[in-house]
Amino acid sequence: MDKARYLVDLEDYLSGLSDEEKKSVLEYYDEYLSDAGLETREEIERKLGAPRQLSRTILADRSIKQSEKETKSSRFASPSSNSKMIWLIALAIITSPFTLAIGFFVLIALIVVGAILLAIVISLVVMIAAAVVVAGMALYAGLGLLFTAPFVGLFYIGGALSAAAALMIVIPILYWLCAAVIQGIANFSRFVYRKYGNRKGGRA
Repeated sequence: MDKARYLVDLEDYLSGLSDEEKKSVLEYYDEYLSDAGLETREEIERKLGAPRQLSRTILADRSIKQSEKETKSSRFASPSSNSKMIWLIALAIITSPFTLAIGFFVLIALIVVGAILLAIVISLVVMIAAAVVVAGMALYAGLGLLFTAPFVGLFYIGGALSAAAALMIVIPILYWLCAAVIQGIANFSRFVYRKYGNRKGGRA
């Protein structure tokens, strides 16, 4: 039957789910298709899209739930979890035949924001690396001058230690800021997905 073949194809695209999750998804859509009286491939794909398209919607839904679960225990979900969710949402919207135009707009927006964020992160990494090098050179110079010019040596060593202490404070703050920006992008992506990307017949 076309329905059985569709569900087999759908299962093949759900590689990111556990066996238990796959079973739950397939049982849900098997029941959904039966209740809706959809048996032919054409009817099913008209309602739900191709198996690959539906799988991306399912994976995006799952990623959103995981991200929301993380934010219940902490202010932000992990950057890796949010980044994965953003990517899956973009794929789900882009491949949906119902939101193709919106999907390209969202993708372009995410690429632009992502490029800006990447440029900021690279700049910060370069600045931190430069600060580490300067602090290391100051420490080396200070140790070398410690016995020939003690006050100058202590000055350099103090500067190096101060720079190290500042980095220990700045790095967590920068990480928090990056996590906050990524969380903001994730929240926007989730809003767009729920407003435009949720397909009728999809799981809540």
